[in-house]
Amino acid sequence: MKKKTSLSEEDQALFRQLMTGTRKIKQDTIVHRPQRKKITEVAPKRLLQEQVDNSHYFSDEFQPLLNTEGSTKYVRPGRQPISS
Repeated sequence: MKKKTSLSEEDQALFRQLMTGTRKIKQDTIVHRPQRKKITEVAPKRLLQEQVDNSHYFSDEFQPLLNTEGSTKYVRPGRQPISS
């Protein structure tokens, strides 16, 4: 496709003559990223809840749901284990 210009040859030559020695303007727009809040401290309520949860799971009261029939298997129910 050819570019269509509405300028005459004389005007184009004058423009080129005037633009010799010029350079492109460096992009001077600076985009700042939004500042993120620094999380330095865990909220006291959350910290307390985590301590309560941890004390339960690591205590003698916690009873995990384990298979009581035979040994522990890492196979979906209904699948045969791969023997080597």
